[in-house]
Amino acid sequence: MQKVETIQDRMRDLKEAYPKEKVAIKTDIKDIEFGVRAKAEIFIDGEFMASGHCDKWLDSNGDVKEEATAWAETRAVSRAIGFLLRKEVIHTEEDLIEMASVRLKSFYAYAKNGATLEELKEIVDAVQIDFVKRKLQVAYNSIMSKIQMNEAKKGVIKQ
Repeated sequence: MQKVETIQDRMRDLKEAYPKEKVAIKTDIKDIEFGVRAKAEIFIDGEFMASGHCDKWLDSNGDVKEEATAWAETRAVSRAIGFLLRKEVIHTEEDLIEMASVRLKSFYAYAKNGATLEELKEIVDAVQIDFVKRKLQVAYNSIMSKIQMNEAKKGVIKQ
């Protein structure tokens, strides 16, 4: 299972790595077309050490600009800390949630466009990240149940 860190974990690790130094994190948020862009820079005793970036797109799912801004800023800071500390952990909790959301949108679109259950199962089986795989498995089970219920209503499935 992959190790997952939260922003709180990374902030703690940063404080532990630089207990006596003055650590400053500067963030910059810009509006971009269809979303926001965050940049975070980390300074240790006034010297630039690392940066992280994140774009968050506003979509038709009701993203609120303030929430998108906070999300992008948090991820940018987390990434900057990860780069500074050369973290071996690939994913933060926020990264996994975003990754699962993107994969689920494309998974449902693929299903809506006529993918077979076998094709959908292959997609689920190919995913290597446990968190994302579990989300897709739930979606697959839901789609499979709906198909079976529709077939049962049509009398295709004999009970």
